[in-house]
Amino acid sequence: MKQILHLKELYGSQIRTRQLMEQLAQTLNKNNQYLLDMEGVDILSRSAADELCTIKQSGNIEIVNASSFVQKMLDTVTISRFLPRQRQGNGDTQIIECKTIESALAALQ
Repeated sequence: MKQILHLKELYGSQIRTRQLMEQLAQTLNKNNQYLLDMEGVDILSRSAADELCTIKQSGNIEIVNASSFVQKMLDTVTISRFLPRQRQGNGDTQIIECKTIESALAALQ
């Protein structure tokens, strides 16, 4: 039998930090099955979604009742994990090595 966890009751309607999902992961037993009920969660930040996807990879978690926004964020994070990073620009960006904060500040002027 799957244990149901209502994320809105645990973390509120706006889950904005990775740390909240890390706290969730620490409470889960890898031998149990869970349903993470996202009903009422309106906002899930990208970092929280990323951590939730990591937790979900354990295989014993199913996410249900996600709003369209939350589901879109989860889908975006999942897809981006498999795509190579693409840099914008013309490729002639100069890399400046700064060994101190003073040299970094000087490079920005």
